[in-house]
Amino acid sequence: MADISQIDKLRSGKAYQVFHKEYAERLDYTRELLAHEIDGSQCLELKSRFHMLKGGAGFFGFGEIVRIAKELEALLGATAINALGDEGRRQLTESLQKLDECYREMPQPLCAEAEDSSRA
Repeated sequence: MADISQIDKLRSGKAYQVFHKEYAERLDYTRELLAHEIDGSQCLELKSRFHMLKGGAGFFGFGEIVRIAKELEALLGATAINALGDEGRRQLTESLQKLDECYREMPQPLCAEAEDSSRA
């Protein structure tokens, strides 16, 4: 496990700030899609987005996010030929809730914290 200075160094970088922002955007986009029918091309797009999330989460050491994103990637890859059915939507919704929890527990980027405190 990385020591605190290495973790802080990662969190203070631009890459973590981008990862944190894109994580939230991916969750929002997925929620928007769930409000409608999801076709095969959208499944492939979501699969790609969760693949990128998995990679970023792995880089920053978020094992639970990697696990969930990997499951979603497999689900969406398996259903890309057909529209996402009721069971797939249920699994996607449950996994999305878990990813929301992970996001809320995730440390804020140190860059953003510094900017927020300078505005106060």
